[in-house]
Amino acid sequence: MLEISASKDLLASEITSKHNGLLHVLTTMFPSCKPSLAAFFLHSQRIMPRYYTIASSNKAWPDKIRIAISLTISQIDGKKVLGFVSQFLQNAYELY
Repeated sequence: MLEISASKDLLASEITSKHNGLLHVLTTMFPSCKPSLAAFFLHSQRIMPRYYTIASSNKAWPDKIRIAISLTISQIDGKKVLGFVSQFLQNAYELY
C-alpha cells in the first residue's frame, strides 16, 4: 500500500485507471487493512448530487409525485458499472 501511495504512476495504473473505489481496493488488494468505520467514511469519495426531473401531473395523480430516473450502466475495463443511486432506486422498486 505504501508503495502504491508513493508512486503516482503505480497509483494511476493499479487504482485510478481501473476506476477502483476505496472499498474495492481495501477488500481485494489489501484485505488485512481494516480501518474503523469513521476512518473509512472520512476517506471515501463523496457522492455528488444528481438532479432528477419530477415527471408528475397533479391533475392525473393529485396525491402522488412521480419521478423519472434512468438506470446508468457503463462498461469500464470490461466491468459492468451501475449508477449508485439509480441502481439503489431500481432495486428498491423491484422489491415493491
